[in-house]
Amino acid sequence: MVRSIVTPEGDPMRAVVIGPLFLDVIFTGLERLPHAGEELWSDTCEITAGGAANQARALARLGVHTSLCSYVGQDSPGRLVRSILADDDVSHSLLAPIPRQAVTAAMSLAGDRAMVSNGSNEAPPLSGPAPDLLMGDLRALAANSEVVARWRAAGTLVIADVGWDESGVWSLTDLEPLALADVFVPNEDEARAYTRTESAEAAAAALVQRVPHVVVTRGADGCVGADSHAVTSIPAFPAKAIDATGAGDVFSAALGWALLDGADLREAMRAASVAGGLATEAPGGTGAPTVEELRAAGL
Repeated sequence: MVRSIVTPEGDPMRAVVIGPLFLDVIFTGLERLPHAGEELWSDTCEITAGGAANQARALARLGVHTSLCSYVGQDSPGRLVRSILADDDVSHSLLAPIPRQAVTAAMSLAGDRAMVSNGSNEAPPLSGPAPDLLMGDLRALAANSEVVARWRAAGTLVIADVGWDESGVWSLTDLEPLALADVFVPNEDEARAYTRTESAEAAAAALVQRVPHVVVTRGADGCVGADSHAVTSIPAFPAKAIDATGAGDVFSAALGWALLDGADLREAMRAASVAGGLATEAPGGTGAPTVEELRAAGL
């Protein structure tokens, strides 16, 4: 299932991704983290644009005309981020300037990672005409509720995710912005924590009472989806993974791309599984595939 991604009039589909933007410095191939005062050498190091840029770049590589709504630094790291976005044809039209670029240093271990970040974790307000697709977390949807509701009424497909609740409360109040969304894509830990359930399947079944479609990502165990009709699962794509940083974002972007193009939920989950798997074969989501690469992978 690899199709063109255009409107009935033949124009490219338009997407907006909202969220914080980082310059990511990613070290891979580490067996452990360094102790205080110790220096370790990694196998590879990748410098790339991260945060919401992962979804935006993944959509752009799949042929969707994509704008990123975020803050970008006016310093050297910010100029590098702009250049990286431009290389993938991500529009700068919704970027807002701030003095310093947010930065994340990530150390990727076998099956896990550690990160340190500095800078803005916010995004500017949404504006402009309704796109075909909007992607953002629940906080961003809540902060822009009037615009999101107007866009959705005009036909925008809204896909939401959520961040880890450091407080450990996992309040159901956090899920109220799901009323603005069409699809919710949490990971398994997030989904189970919010629903107080013991499995991804049970969590998906509970969450679909709040939003039309749910896809729970499970890393190497694939994903579980639910709509009003059924709960279904898709295995993970058999990738040669070296770094999972950004793979979930690429998964969500490919899910949105497939749904935009008329795929049913199971078809879209399969496309997302392939894209997310391919993304793990390069550091920091830089392995986000093109349509041609999805086709070569058997989609």
